[in-house]
Amino acid sequence: MLTELWVSNLAVLEDVRAEFGSGLTAITGETGAGKSLLVGAVDLALGARASADMVRQGASSAEVVARFDLPADHFTARGLEQPLDEGALLVRRVIGSDGRSRAYVNDRPATVGRLRELGATLADLHGQHEQQNLLREETHLQYLDAFLDLDAAGTAAAYGALTGARDAREVFLARARQGAEERERLRFQLEELEAAELRDGELEELEAERHRAAHAGRLAETAGESLRLLSEEDGNVAAVLARVSRLLDQGVGLDPSLEPLRHMLDESMVAAEEAARGLAAYLESLDADPERLEAIEARLDRIHRLRRKYHEDVSGLLARQESLRRELEAQEDAPRVLQDLEAAVAAAEARLEREAAALSAARSRGAATLGRQVTRELGGLGMDGARFLVELAPPRQGLPLPGRKTPVGPRGAEDAGFTLAANPGEGYGPLSRIASGGEVSRVMLALKNVLRRTDPVPLAIFDEVDAGIGGLVAEAVAVRLTSISRTRQVLVVTHLGVIAGRADRHLRVVKQLVGGRTRIAVEALDGKAREEEIARMMAGSVGGDSARRTARSILAERKRS
Repeated sequence: MLTELWVSNLAVLEDVRAEFGSGLTAITGETGAGKSLLVGAVDLALGARASADMVRQGASSAEVVARFDLPADHFTARGLEQPLDEGALLVRRVIGSDGRSRAYVNDRPATVGRLRELGATLADLHGQHEQQNLLREETHLQYLDAFLDLDAAGTAAAYGALTGARDAREVFLARARQGAEERERLRFQLEELEAAELRDGELEELEAERHRAAHAGRLAETAGESLRLLSEEDGNVAAVLARVSRLLDQGVGLDPSLEPLRHMLDESMVAAEEAARGLAAYLESLDADPERLEAIEARLDRIHRLRRKYHEDVSGLLARQESLRRELEAQEDAPRVLQDLEAAVAAAEARLEREAAALSAARSRGAATLGRQVTRELGGLGMDGARFLVELAPPRQGLPLPGRKTPVGPRGAEDAGFTLAANPGEGYGPLSRIASGGEVSRVMLALKNVLRRTDPVPLAIFDEVDAGIGGLVAEAVAVRLTSISRTRQVLVVTHLGVIAGRADRHLRVVKQLVGGRTRIAVEALDGKAREEEIARMMAGSVGGDSARRTARSILAERKRS
């Protein structure tokens, strides 16, 4: 249950605090006073889209905080992580003047997506936008599936798998139709690449070898001089190191602490000898061979031509070579490959058929049940004799399946359409053509009440649900809202006194001019103030004596019921 709402700097809601209770809460006020803006603040707290123009002019940010008191297992029962602190949930939304927003759950940062996920279990908001959605037939299947708690994700996945399997088969058949000319082209490319005998890293090795060969003279001079200094008989490094070692041999006899130094000299002599041998071998390898250099240049030229031709590096050329080999093998084994592709298509068709059939069976039974329940609800909303029918028809687009006369789409083998016979003796017709504005409001109220039984959320919010109705119909809507509020908290934005008079709690939204700027205040009404507000609503302006008597009568009736 929503217990408190704080709003600051959200448009004209400069600093507003509202308290709510159980049962039915009516929100009233003059036209344009900002009633729907208060509902919009709750929606923002539950993850609705935010924008910079929501922030009050001159403020750096807007903030909405909503407190809910909930059962301890509210979220775990729905498979969600439990964010409650001793039964309390505090959700906070901060919207910056730059349009960025931050969300918090019990003072811990949260994503807006997480807020929206939690919000879906906390409140169900019905406003004029959703009422317009009800007139769009493409939404009707979603309502039916929500009523039946059906998930069409498996069908959508099977539909995608079948599309992919059929596409793969068509690509293969299209390539097969290209015939021998295409195979010859692929074979030529494969033979060209195989003949090159490419390997990873070869290009770098060849370029390094070419660089050495191009500088062989200078390298030989450097290595030769180094070898001479190491190996000359007179004064070479090894001889000098040997003489020092012999001298230290004598010194070690007098002072053993010289032993480590003598050992270092012995290691240096070994290293000098190994370096001399290595330089000698290196000099031999630098033996200039014009033919080898020519071979290197030819090999590099061949590799670079292939790279330019196929627009690939050596790794890409090797990958292309393997791809060509597999493609040619597949073409040469076309009957087996086609058989495998056909088997994949058949398996995908069978899977889609199973998924769609399961949905169809549930929808066929559920459509009749939904129709009966909404019809019963409409009777309680002053539409006695009206009949609501859910019609199932083939989808407008989809894939054909063997043995089926109609296609199957990503949401199954049918679309749903809501039809209404508003009066006895009339035929059914689409809601968009048959229902008046007041009738659509009542159909929406009936449908939402039926849908809430599948997973009732603790808070139902109705924004202008009474649009286009009055008289006995308004009384019927008031009775239905009161009935709903016995099992869950209900907030209703209303302009009808008969509905406001039946509420357990009454809030009035008032527009004020303070310091030359517009601001909104929310007042809790009781006693005489509430009587006057209901009288005003019924009279259309300041209530007269007749309107006050009617208001008192409505309030008295509420206390007796």
